[in-house]
Amino acid sequence: MNVSESTLFIPAGSLDTDVSLSVTRNIFWGEAPQWYETGLTAKRCSAFSG
Repeated sequence: MNVSESTLFIPAGSLDTDVSLSVTRNIFWGEAPQWYETGLTAKRCSAFSG
């Protein structure tokens, strides 16, 4: 957090390369929308098929 403890900075890395950090926590999990977990198990497509 910053000095005033009002902002949480999350390192995201570069948009051009893989991020060297891995996920260690799921924050605000209690606030996740109901459809989120269903979306994790849905069929995945690598491109738009229209």
